[in-house]
Amino acid sequence: SFWKGYLSCPYHGATFDGDGECVEFITEGPDSKMVGQLKAKKFPTFTAKGVVFVWMGENNPVPPEEDLPPELFEGPETLVFTSWRYWEMNWMVALENQDAHVGFLVHRNSLIGLKNNFGIVPRSPTGNRPKIINNRTMYPVPITNNHYAENGKLPYRMYYPRAGGYWPKGRWRLLWTWLTARMDARMRKRPPFETPPEWYYGTVLPGIVRIDYRSHMYTRWSIPVEKDLTRVLYFHSARPKGLWGRFYERVQYKLFHEWEHNFNFSDQDLDAQRSMRWQYPEYLSSTDVCIIAFRRLVTEHARGINTNVDVHEQTTAERLVADADRAWGVEPYEEGITAGPVDSPPGEL
Repeated sequence: SFWKGYLSCPYHGATFDGDGECVEFITEGPDSKMVGQLKAKKFPTFTAKGVVFVWMGENNPVPPEEDLPPELFEGPETLVFTSWRYWEMNWMVALENQDAHVGFLVHRNSLIGLKNNFGIVPRSPTGNRPKIINNRTMYPVPITNNHYAENGKLPYRMYYPRAGGYWPKGRWRLLWTWLTARMDARMRKRPPFETPPEWYYGTVLPGIVRIDYRSHMYTRWSIPVEKDLTRVLYFHSARPKGLWGRFYERVQYKLFHEWEHNFNFSDQDLDAQRSMRWQYPEYLSSTDVCIIAFRRLVTEHARGINTNVDVHEQTTAERLVADADRAWGVEPYEEGITAGPVDSPPGEL
């Protein structure tokens, strides 16, 4: 925008007011005959924390509070920083990134990976189980994170006999992760980020991933642009105390945290996902239950979804997962998800 209250095309300078009327055409000067001849379609907008949200749906817009993270409606004491980029993939592929993949594979050489002891990240042949909150959030609940524990302790390295090797290959990260692990454990003792249960953790309709890092709330929103193009919008929400806390939060985000988490870390997800295509067969295991649950949640409750699929019929993916569950002696995931209100506070989910 070249003038406040107007939107200008950067190519020829066609300038529109809030009603979509062309009021100026910069390349032709004030006497342009194009003025009044052009009209742009207008969409309802809502501005919060310096971000403009546009309702582009065909139906009447819902209240902004229904779709937007709660921190966007809090006072100036709550800081919300944003960044974004484009991912060349379908928005559902981008959104399903919060699955059973573990950091010591995809993210092992990110800065976050180098300072964390990813060797003891729980590995399990059964994975998490989904808990559906208010028909809009898929919350992954771990059920067997101690599957490979020895005397109550998870091993740092595990031997994979059919490949004839250990993973991780070495123990060199232990030279410093003993210190960073203590720092991380200290952070986890902080109280949870206060927010409604459906906004606390997991994958949230219309297309949001939420993770509570205690010091801040991480939000990643996958917004479809085209079939294979997604705009990924990041929110970093924090409630620092005092002027010094607010100053520190701004500086550390701009100089370090934005790059560390939103780009250095998350771009590794992009590199792993960009080759995925819907036309290829999927081979899902028991650890993919949460993906299946969220797909069903989208099919049943996403706004504007039209489908001829019988949502009460078990899918092929669910049958594959149920077979994997039986092989490991756990209760098979066969009935789909049980949607309904959940009153438990976030810490008890």
